[in-house]
Amino acid sequence: MALGQENRRPWGCLRGPQVLILYIVGLITIYVGERIVGGHDITRWIVSSAGAAGAIIASLVWVAAWLLTKSEARRIERLAALLSLGGLLGLTIYLLGSDLVMGPALVTKAQQAGVSLRQVFHVAWPIILVCTILPLIFVQVSTSSMAKGRGVEAGRVRASAHAGAVTALFLSTLFFVNALANKKDVHKDLSYFKTTSPSEASQSMVQGLDADTQALLFFPHTNEVLEEILPYFEELDQLSSRFSVEVIDKALEPDLAKQHRISSDGTILLLRGESKQKITLGAKMERAKRSLRKLDAEFQKSMLKMIRNRATVYMITGHGERGPDKTDVDVRPGVLVVKKYLMAKNLTVKHLGPVEGLGNAVPDDAAMLIWIDPSGSLFPGEGDAIQAYLERGGRMLLTLDPDSKAAPNQLLEYLGLDYSTVKLAHDRAYIPIERSKADRYNIVTTSFSNHAAVTTVSRSSRRFPVLLPGSGSLEKAPGSKKKVTFIVRSVPNTWADSDGDIKRGSKERSKVFHLAAAISQKIKKPEPVEQDKNKVPESKEDKKPQDKSKSSKASDSKSAKKPKDKAKKDKKKDKPAPKGTPKGAKEKDDEMRVVVFADSDVFSDKYIGFRLSVNEIGGNMQLLADVLQWLGDEERIPGLPTSEEDIKIVHTRDEDKIWFYGTVFAVPLIILGIGFATRWGRGRSRRAVR
Repeated sequence: MALGQENRRPWGCLRGPQVLILYIVGLITIYVGERIVGGHDITRWIVSSAGAAGAIIASLVWVAAWLLTKSEARRIERLAALLSLGGLLGLTIYLLGSDLVMGPALVTKAQQAGVSLRQVFHVAWPIILVCTILPLIFVQVSTSSMAKGRGVEAGRVRASAHAGAVTALFLSTLFFVNALANKKDVHKDLSYFKTTSPSEASQSMVQGLDADTQALLFFPHTNEVLEEILPYFEELDQLSSRFSVEVIDKALEPDLAKQHRISSDGTILLLRGESKQKITLGAKMERAKRSLRKLDAEFQKSMLKMIRNRATVYMITGHGERGPDKTDVDVRPGVLVVKKYLMAKNLTVKHLGPVEGLGNAVPDDAAMLIWIDPSGSLFPGEGDAIQAYLERGGRMLLTLDPDSKAAPNQLLEYLGLDYSTVKLAHDRAYIPIERSKADRYNIVTTSFSNHAAVTTVSRSSRRFPVLLPGSGSLEKAPGSKKKVTFIVRSVPNTWADSDGDIKRGSKERSKVFHLAAAISQKIKKPEPVEQDKNKVPESKEDKKPQDKSKSSKASDSKSAKKPKDKAKKDKKKDKPAPKGTPKGAKEKDDEMRVVVFADSDVFSDKYIGFRLSVNEIGGNMQLLADVLQWLGDEERIPGLPTSEEDIKIVHTRDEDKIWFYGTVFAVPLIILGIGFATRWGRGRSRRAVR
């Protein structure tokens, strides 16, 4: 309500602008003395004391106005005085928590774990100061504007103070958030590059180090690229005592940079004994952006070059196979991604065909054979050479395709498999690529076995759906004695389109088909050929006793040949693995391993990047990693690295329906519904008022 004429002039509030300026200037002066001047010299005392004196004088003016004013205006003067005294209380708490009273802050681990009295003071004084100054400013501005008119209304002044208090309390939450952030340091990677998250493969690689390895980061200490990669290497540093990280400024340590031939900043140097590998990123973010997206892959590649011996993988050619290089004649999608993936795992990739002597034998250094979509028959002797290689414990990846119509029957018969070239189709579980009826051949599956060749995709099948465009099917041949495990299956209601009309007929029964098979067989080690002819078996000695002269001669002969036999024995220990044994394979892994796919497009460049989510690795790529991991031994070929390279996202037919109908119908209906609900009540209330 309005104050009377005799009480409308509360002199404290009328002179409030000058008093408020004195109060705020005093607080600013205290800030200058404490934060800018600082220290323990006389200057800090003079500046801070002058500011405190100004704030105290202003507060005393408001207190005097409160005590000298009577009637209704006394409420306004009391409110201003109490708010000013609250500000002085905040300054007092600041003084109690400062180094002038509590001494210098000694930060220890015990203090970091708990909450000290100093920390409580540091949070309390700014909250009290803000919650009193803002309402005081609101009160003063409201009173001064009303006093120039008919009078001051106490209700409006209190409403202004309330608005200032609400604003102050909202701002005070920032102090609580800041205090909690300091006590609980949570690191969450929200960056685009994801460089701060080493993959499980990189982590296991560092955890399994058997020799000291050092990562030298040649960057200036204040560098935006260094901020991106440092958390990545710090996490790896915590995994093993044999892995260490050090940031080196090239300008401060030129001799070290010259020793390792580091010409510019932005270089990561990995050291392991005499071996060294460089990863060049660049010191500026504009240049380093592209490299940061595949930092984890480059780290794995460099580490493998230092700790692994290079094994050789042969890709069979010369029979119309798909290759990594594009040709004008072959319009089928290539397999360059497969070759790059093998090379990234420190494997040497070579071609093997009739020209390279496949008809004679598979090279002794072959760690694995890869045969992708043969469209022609093998030449004489080549099938026997591949079979002999597998019987020695070889490893092989074979992918077939219904369009090629040239299944290697001799090899499939040896493996105990039958291959059907009839394409599989599905009404719903397919990917619309061409937007035609033929898309039903692009079947998708999330059905895997528990075999080691599909470890990751089987455990997280919903995250890793696999696309097989135009796939045939596999079955175990009757009478086969091989250990055959079907590792990838189609989803239910899949049918073999035998008539080619892309429509399920009455005779085309739907069922679950086998899309990939893993074949394994234990290989018996051959008995050692070299034997000591002079050595007489114990059984013969027992049956045929000899005279003493012969026995002495035999003993002399044995003693004379003992050093020679020992040398033979030592030489036998260092003898290499039998001819044809895959290079790098462990002696205990005497096992033939073969994986056969009924579709070759599953690993082609066009479809291997298929994925349903922007944050996930594609199922086809993960399937390739799992298969190669099983074929090449788990410890030699690690899993997939993290990468932020852009890959096209593909949706299933059902998901396309959801997006289409959602954007065309659902979203507009939701907006209309919200508008109708919010406007309906207002219209009725307006008509009622009229």
